[in-house]
Amino acid sequence: GAATGIGPLGQWKIGVKKESRKNLTHETKFESESVILGLRGDQRNNRWLPYKGQFWKGEINLGRWEDELGKTKVAEMDLRYSFYSQMDRGVFFWSMHGEGIWVDGRDLPLAKKVQFGGASSLRGYHENQFGADWVIINTVEWIMGDLDRSQAFLFVDTPLTEGTTIKPGYGLGFRQYNGTLSLDIAAGFS
Repeated sequence: GAATGIGPLGQWKIGVKKESRKNLTHETKFESESVILGLRGDQRNNRWLPYKGQFWKGEINLGRWEDELGKTKVAEMDLRYSFYSQMDRGVFFWSMHGEGIWVDGRDLPLAKKVQFGGASSLRGYHENQFGADWVIINTVEWIMGDLDRSQAFLFVDTPLTEGTTIKPGYGLGFRQYNGTLSLDIAAGFS
């Protein structure tokens, strides 16, 4: 559960998280309990088709981890920041999303790794094609059109993670909102 409130920097959240998983294939299991601290701010001009302002969200979970090897500490982090900047013939959009999980003195089990790839993280790849202990994805978009009704855009999603090199995803897309229905289509390549 979590408690939330509004402060000068946005919406804050404090709570607890309990997790328990068992991997039947490798006969491993773990349990964790964490305290959640979060902050979220949204100064974008439009919920469905934003083209001005900025958005930020941060959540940190700190707690204990227990598995076959004993007890240790765990930390999870999910940070996002994005902004829109209007230019002469369109809008420049930049976003950074970083996510990571650290367990003191342990390798992360596959079930706990950060999954990324696909429409909501790294366009041009399959959904959850990659898994890592941490990832940072930078997104750049050039947005054009009747900005509050429909948007055409070009994008590049560039990942950074430990131990592997992944090519950026790039492509083009179209977004539209008519007051009832939202549409967001993109063709991505890698």
